[in-house]
Amino acid sequence: MTDQFGHFVASGPVEPEDDALFGTRPDFVLNLKSIAEHIVASSRAPHPSPMIFGLYGRWGAGKSSALRFVEGLIAEAAERNHVRTFLSQFDAPLWEQHNNVRASMALQILLNSPDALTKATDLLSQLRPVESGNLLTNDGVQWDLQSSIRFLDALGRHESAPPMLEHWLREMIGRGVASGESRPVHVIFVDDLDRCSVEFTVQLLVATNYWMSARGASIYFVLAASRAHLLESLKRSTFPLGPLNPEEALEKYVHLSFEVPDMLTNSREIALFLSKLIESSVSNVERERIGELQDLLKLGPDDNPLSSVFAPLLHPADGRVTPRAIKHRLNTFLAEFRPQGQVQLTPELVKRWILKAFWPDFWWRMIWPAETLDEPSASRIVSLRAIGRKLTPLWAMERARLQIPFEHLAAAGGVALDPMDDPVVAIYLASEPAWEPPTRQQAGNDKLSATPSDSSDTTIVEGSTGDAREMEPLDQGAVSSAHGIEGGSSTMPDDIQNQLILNYVLAKQEEKSNPSEALRRTREVLKTAKRLDDLGAVASTVGNAALVAERLQDNDLAIELHCLAVRARPDHENINLNYARCVLDAQKSDHYEEAAEAIRRALSIPGGQQEFRAKVLTLRVRLAVGEELSEIASDFEKLRLALTQSPKPDDLSRLLFVTKKRELRWLTTIEALHETCKAVLFACHTDAERHQTLKLLADTLFFWGDNTESELDAAKIYLFLLKTGVLSRFGSPADAEANIGYVLRKLGYKNAGLVIYMYIYRRSAASNWLRRALALALNDQGDGKAAAAALLGQELPTITVEPEELPVDLLDSSQRWWAGVSWDASYPPSTSKVLEILGQASA
Repeated sequence: MTDQFGHFVASGPVEPEDDALFGTRPDFVLNLKSIAEHIVASSRAPHPSPMIFGLYGRWGAGKSSALRFVEGLIAEAAERNHVRTFLSQFDAPLWEQHNNVRASMALQILLNSPDALTKATDLLSQLRPVESGNLLTNDGVQWDLQSSIRFLDALGRHESAPPMLEHWLREMIGRGVASGESRPVHVIFVDDLDRCSVEFTVQLLVATNYWMSARGASIYFVLAASRAHLLESLKRSTFPLGPLNPEEALEKYVHLSFEVPDMLTNSREIALFLSKLIESSVSNVERERIGELQDLLKLGPDDNPLSSVFAPLLHPADGRVTPRAIKHRLNTFLAEFRPQGQVQLTPELVKRWILKAFWPDFWWRMIWPAETLDEPSASRIVSLRAIGRKLTPLWAMERARLQIPFEHLAAAGGVALDPMDDPVVAIYLASEPAWEPPTRQQAGNDKLSATPSDSSDTTIVEGSTGDAREMEPLDQGAVSSAHGIEGGSSTMPDDIQNQLILNYVLAKQEEKSNPSEALRRTREVLKTAKRLDDLGAVASTVGNAALVAERLQDNDLAIELHCLAVRARPDHENINLNYARCVLDAQKSDHYEEAAEAIRRALSIPGGQQEFRAKVLTLRVRLAVGEELSEIASDFEKLRLALTQSPKPDDLSRLLFVTKKRELRWLTTIEALHETCKAVLFACHTDAERHQTLKLLADTLFFWGDNTESELDAAKIYLFLLKTGVLSRFGSPADAEANIGYVLRKLGYKNAGLVIYMYIYRRSAASNWLRRALALALNDQGDGKAAAAALLGQELPTITVEPEELPVDLLDSSQRWWAGVSWDASYPPSTSKVLEILGQASA
């Protein structure tokens, strides 16, 4: 691959060594090789026969790339066979401005032989001397330019010179080659002929044909043009046979032709072409970002373009898939591709860039207001997304035909369409990752959710959904046989139970690297499970597959798998509780009754190990079905007191998960939370558990939202964890810093909060929550351009923020009960900008 430098992909032909286009068309490559081999072999032929080759194709099909490919093949073959070759390009649109096509073609051939050009020019000049001022002196520095001008000038003063010159050149090219000696080969590549007028096109065809009778000359022309243009030019000409039979006339001028095939006929080929273009052409972006873009371009096994966030590039609405059109769309995306340094490229982030790049009017009119929390815009986009989800099976339909069902579904849903609304946009909004409206803060000046929506570090969860929750070891024979098998392997064991287990193992292998393949494998687990009469031996594996489906956010698949596992093993505590939790997390109200029954079964199992978890899930079911909060509060308090008597960090996370909805915070008080967390904290055995406990307390208080006291309390805990260096060891300092910045802005210290946001953003712009928070803060300051850049994860312009004085004890936690906790002294000290800001205030 060649190295190009810049941000955009060159629109011209690809380099000869690039195989992204031609590697998938081996038959066409063989055709091009046959041209190259014939041309080079002619150097030793006793009577070489000049030829004109044609490469036909529509605009943008890759004709110029094919010309370069042939040129590379000829150069390789010539070097391999020790043959001298003169390769030159005749730019047809450029020479159309010259009034003598035959003269310009003669010059093109002479340029390959400096001695011949000088001799021809001198001879022509001597035939009819002119004033010296009209001739350029040859100073040796710009020989080709000066000699070319002198040649054309002298030739223009002799009306009879072109035919005599052509005759002389033909004789000279074929003369002086000893027997057995290879003669030099002249190849002239004529590009863009179909961009010229029909008059010039015919004149050029005739001019090239004059050279075909050169005795002993190895001279060849390779033309790239639309065949239809050549036929139309001949049809409108006055040359013999042209108007009467243009097909036969074309055979006289072009002796052998090949059609340039469609190079990019499916999404996988386009994805490969785009990936190689990015690799070879975009050099002013970090290589890590290039690799991440290439990963996002990879398609699932079904080749569905909607499985990639780059769907608009892989399946364009206008149907144009020529190499030039693909490059144009890639550059359209790259115009918005200015990622913040060191930021990981998430599909959600790239999707926003693509929306802005391909549908800028829609982005500014709808997406931008929605992202900055304009409810009507967000609601309307959600409605369009719902329509797009229904249209998804029709994604391959032409846009004009797609418009009819789009309008029908909009009318049925009561959505008034705007002329700018596009069914392709609607489908793209619905494809994974589907565009999601930001979460609103219920009170306060800032409108964002207090918890980053895409950060697992700050999200309160009811236990883990990872391997720790898996229920039984797998059949070891099946696991060992599956070890190292690629996700795309179609090899399956004969035993149906082993097939089920193997599909689960492969799903786990692909879960992070290839989610679509992992989901496909999980669905295979479901299909296989339905074929088994007795699932008892593999019920745990089916339940484990349900956990994979949950993590991949396919709740319907997860619940179906959980139900199968429960029916197979109703006496299994963890299977029952996992099913109930999944139903509650997915808010599947039609399963609430079955979930409650599953919890009752788990509680009745002798020797059960998860009584506390089951009772917490019972509370969640009662809340979900709308039971009075006053009746639930006393049971919640009993569980809280039980936790203080038998403190466990995992049970604390389960209990606090119940209060995650702000309207449920009155189930307990800040003081009661502190008491419970204090008991758990001092019962912890490791720093990791102590960090988890304090972080859970801070997250819970912070999640309550419109209670300034709880938010300030949370910020003090975050700052304490930041100072100790514990966050750098066990968590993400950026989340805590962002939450502190939020609290400062909530308390009225907007500039201090903005400085913290920008500091975090310049280190990592991946968090949706952070980008939205910073965008709102910048928008409040009146800097809409910077706000848009922040929302899209792009480089920020230079922004000046006036410093403001903070109270000395604003976030002082030195007198709180957690301040006496001792930690491992080896944790590195924090270098957070937040500490610097607050440290300056303390000074």
